[in-house]
Amino acid sequence: MVAKFENINKIYCTSAGTFNNNETTGVKLNNGEILLINGKSEYSKKTLLTLMGCIINPNEGILSINGKNTNLSGYEEIILIESQTIGFVFHQQNLFEAMNTEENVAFSLRVQKLKSDEIRQRTKEALKTVDMYERRKKIPKQLSKLEIQQTLIAKALVINPKIIICDKPTAFLDRQSGVLIMKMLKELSRQGKAIVILNHDSRFNEFADRGVEVKNGIVNEFSLM
Repeated sequence: MVAKFENINKIYCTSAGTFNNNETTGVKLNNGEILLINGKSEYSKKTLLTLMGCIINPNEGILSINGKNTNLSGYEEIILIESQTIGFVFHQQNLFEAMNTEENVAFSLRVQKLKSDEIRQRTKEALKTVDMYERRKKIPKQLSKLEIQQTLIAKALVINPKIIICDKPTAFLDRQSGVLIMKMLKELSRQGKAIVILNHDSRFNEFADRGVEVKNGIVNEFSLM
């Protein structure tokens, strides 16, 4: 088990009142599995996804990532957890247009100020894993939608994370390209990565190991059959 969420609640205070957006009585994320997040409310699903990614903190409950209770962690320690434990794959392109594929993938490593040789090696490995090494000198506008998504996965993978958080990774892809991305994520899970996917298409349920549904702020597991 790489992450555990116990009795988590995220409270939002607005001019219209106070809202309990997510309250869960226990979700576990295991190494080597794909977990789908389903539900009608996009807001509730994204809240759970961002809680899992340590982007926001819960008001109540225990959020444990890689054995560390993030509630007891300071800002710098949470940033360290994010940068070394959690990789993010967004469905919207978040690549730098002026950088080529290789530079985009290497960017987070340069921010960490790693040695040049290590950056080159890790970037090369990540690009080869997603079959994008031959396209490494192309800038984003020269890439197809599928290639952009492959690059985003490499960008997440380059930090060697234990958890990969995916926000609708197949949203802008056709069925064939979507299957390729899901197969890629499935292979990463077989290598021990814990994959969390905000799901939008039940056709890809077959690639998942477990699923949770967010309904009225409550998170429960559901059958993938």
